[in-house]
Amino acid sequence: MFRDIKKRLLDNPELIVNILLAYDFYKPCIRYNEVRFGLYEGSNPTAIRIKLDNNDNLFVSDFSRNLSLDIINYIIKVRNVAFKDVLAVIKSELGIESFYDINTKRPVFGGFYNRISRYNSDLYVKTYPEDVLQNYKQAYNIRFAKDHINLETQRIFEVGYDVESQRITFPIRSQYGEIMGIKGRANWNVSDEEPKYLYLIPCTMSSTLYGYSQNFLYLQEDTIYIFESEKSVMQCYTYGFHNAVALGSNSLSTMQCKLLMGLSPKRIVFMLDKTLDLQNTYRNIEKLLPYTRMKDTIISFWDWRQNTSLPDKASPSDYGGEILEQIINTEVVDYEEKMGVSH
Repeated sequence: MFRDIKKRLLDNPELIVNILLAYDFYKPCIRYNEVRFGLYEGSNPTAIRIKLDNNDNLFVSDFSRNLSLDIINYIIKVRNVAFKDVLAVIKSELGIESFYDINTKRPVFGGFYNRISRYNSDLYVKTYPEDVLQNYKQAYNIRFAKDHINLETQRIFEVGYDVESQRITFPIRSQYGEIMGIKGRANWNVSDEEPKYLYLIPCTMSSTLYGYSQNFLYLQEDTIYIFESEKSVMQCYTYGFHNAVALGSNSLSTMQCKLLMGLSPKRIVFMLDKTLDLQNTYRNIEKLLPYTRMKDTIISFWDWRQNTSLPDKASPSDYGGEILEQIINTEVVDYEEKMGVSH
């Protein structure tokens, strides 16, 4: 999903230098077909390399630390900064308002087809400036704390509070870390007629995965756990599981399939709520399978029929890290083995 961004940077290596300078790397400069730089002032200014040829993924080679990561993940790891903040610096250097504008080319037929593309959620998503969060009070929430979402996790996921609606708030971010909407959770015990969750700023949730931007560093080439609700991702983060995302529903969209496989995971595990018809999970897996043909990704799921302890409709993350780990170790099965199918 970042191919076009990286291509733009490779075509303009001076922008790579500017990004490295923004994060205080030492004397970044273009030498022949490489960008060379040091980690900190006084270090060897040629010790770290970014090749400008045959390096479509913009990998950084840091031999002294035995690191080979793309430039986004490298900065996140060695500078301990947030994914969204790195993307904000890159966006500023590219001179664009939104990453969804990066594919904008010279308009054809007066831009008619460009306007049509804005109705395709795969191509365009409405985003909002960061200062929209100022409309909500940033405060530690006791209800979330009692629900296994600690203070640090609430900070990372920018949990806030809307005084007017009396709802706990958190932003929904796009694959690029941009704010797509704001979701609110009732800060009271709701009746059957009341919505527990609603959007204070609406968004197309099917165009993103909750937790994608916050957990980006931990989602690649590993196991990814897929939950229904955003709350589950925050609970997992509290337990130390940083490789979780949420659909915001119980149905996987085409765009979410593309986002998942763009991370090249070795394994994907569906962890949808207990007593949700397993046919629903099977449909999601069948939708994802065509995207895994060239990846050899293992698809697994929580077979909640093996669980007799959790109540109906419970998420596997609702009852603490030890319970979640037990479920992962004993109640998760591989889809192909269970169904007797193969790629």
